[in-house]
Amino acid sequence: MCGITGGIGSGVNHCIKENLSLLERRGPDHQGILDLDHGLTLGATRLAMTDPHARSNQPMFDSDSGNAIVFNGEVYNFKVIREKLTSKGLGFNTESDTEVVLKAISYFGLSIISEFEGMFALAVYEKATNSLILARDYLGKKPLYYSLQNDKLFFASTVSLIKKFISGLQLSIKSIDTYLKLGYLVDPDTMYERVKAIKPGEIIVIDLISLSIKNRIDFVPTSLTKTSARDIRTSIDEAILARVDGHNRLAISLSGGVDSTILAMRSAMLGLDVSAYTLRWPDSDKARYNLDSENANKIGSSLGIPVNNVDMPSTDKIPQILDVFVEAMDEPNSNPTGLSMMVLYSEIAKNGHNLTLTGDGADEVFGGYERYSLVNKFPSFWKSETNLFNDRGILDFLHSSRIKKFSYPLIPSGSKSFWLFWHLIASSAQLNDIGWKQHDNDFSIYGEKLMSQLIGYKNSAASLMFRDLSTWLPMESNRKLDRTSMWYSIEARSPFQSENVIREGYYEMSKYKFSKVKKEILFDTFKELGNMPINKSKSGFISPLGHWLRNNPNLVESSIKNLTKRLSLNGNEMNKLIDAPNNKDWKNFKFLWNLIVLERWLTLNNH
Repeated sequence: MCGITGGIGSGVNHCIKENLSLLERRGPDHQGILDLDHGLTLGATRLAMTDPHARSNQPMFDSDSGNAIVFNGEVYNFKVIREKLTSKGLGFNTESDTEVVLKAISYFGLSIISEFEGMFALAVYEKATNSLILARDYLGKKPLYYSLQNDKLFFASTVSLIKKFISGLQLSIKSIDTYLKLGYLVDPDTMYERVKAIKPGEIIVIDLISLSIKNRIDFVPTSLTKTSARDIRTSIDEAILARVDGHNRLAISLSGGVDSTILAMRSAMLGLDVSAYTLRWPDSDKARYNLDSENANKIGSSLGIPVNNVDMPSTDKIPQILDVFVEAMDEPNSNPTGLSMMVLYSEIAKNGHNLTLTGDGADEVFGGYERYSLVNKFPSFWKSETNLFNDRGILDFLHSSRIKKFSYPLIPSGSKSFWLFWHLIASSAQLNDIGWKQHDNDFSIYGEKLMSQLIGYKNSAASLMFRDLSTWLPMESNRKLDRTSMWYSIEARSPFQSENVIREGYYEMSKYKFSKVKKEILFDTFKELGNMPINKSKSGFISPLGHWLRNNPNLVESSIKNLTKRLSLNGNEMNKLIDAPNNKDWKNFKFLWNLIVLERWLTLNNH
């Protein structure tokens, strides 16, 4: 909904005034700046989604408490919290969730944040304690970064804006290492040593006098752990209605799979004014890439929903789209579906939509990925958290094995290595071959606290799903969704990530000991899916990466050449990767694309 920023230090006010426009895509409707005590300046750009009147512009100041807020996102249960505050005698000047969030924190304190249902990144100035509160939703749907050092504090929705204020930032070798292995970054680390991300589900409190962190709190939304009160169908309907409340029309990203089809079916049943958008690949080398759009058109026709077919540009346009994607992400991300999403959201914006519903999150809750089925069929031999083997050594060996897909039972299902096995793009051996001096990287894998509080049952599939929910979903999927949609000033909202849907979904999954995967529970809940021409194995947009690479040899060769020089890599081994697309070497051309994206990010950011 918005872009937010703020800071303390010499020149901060001038920096925000000069560079607030960098957040304009996140909030094209209004820009505002507020100066407060201790030299603190807050800035915000607004995409007016709730109470779209000037009275709800930001930064917002509360004259009763002297507190102020900049807020990005949407708290869907804000009306419930507002009633609590009204019963305490508090009055309101707007109909926005921003004012409710500000007054709630001012009145109830930090504990109320765990009651917020939705997506948010916020900064609250608390006058009475001379503090700045920074917080982020537990699935990391909205971004928030900060740099805190000596006499300077700066935070923003993007790292690019922080770079305008904090000079001399050095690249993080640890983060490059993480990216090379996973294809994305893991919070709290960023591409710069002195810039950190507020972690999903984290609150930090900064003392504005000493400019030091005086408290860190990890929270789990209370609604995730309360007693089950709804069924899955009702929870999804309520999640849809909460996300479209106050909006006359919306778009749906219709991929032809189970998740987006459910959203389309329920939206039609609920009488919403919805248009669907689906991608086509006119010059793809394989017909299967267009099955999704064919199914989406059939689904739309059966539901009476208009379907807009968006054609992916020809392969010669891929280098330009890649550069825009890298700029929008503000960090390297090697998932090729990001380019497809840029094209899709560009077209949605052209048709005047600023709200889109997506099916993101359903796979991690209802067992959509193939890996969940595999680990149920062939569970790990090891039940402990540690292995008799060296974790890193056995992981590297298995990752390079010709029978990789069936060798994971040798890794303990409760270990970090078990999750990494399914997500590594490059093994240590591959990185050694190209001459990358690896960092002793112990990046965090989240999910343990959420897992222990949400569901007591635990097996290989449950462990993998929870870690995907708390690491892959916020760090990769949600980050990509937010950046690609907000680049075009579109709010992408995901009903399957509703706290109630997740709670009900995992409650049902646990009843069957996570044996009902492949979204079987959704098929049981929505029997009408049986009449729809859906792709049952669908899990997000796919992209013809090999086709792109084979038809852009200049991009491949120049990127490898430049990256080899920049990182002092082994030229002979790097050059071998160039032939991976033509040899249809899937493992290596994913790695090749990973390297290409990194090179584009380094080049575009003058590193």
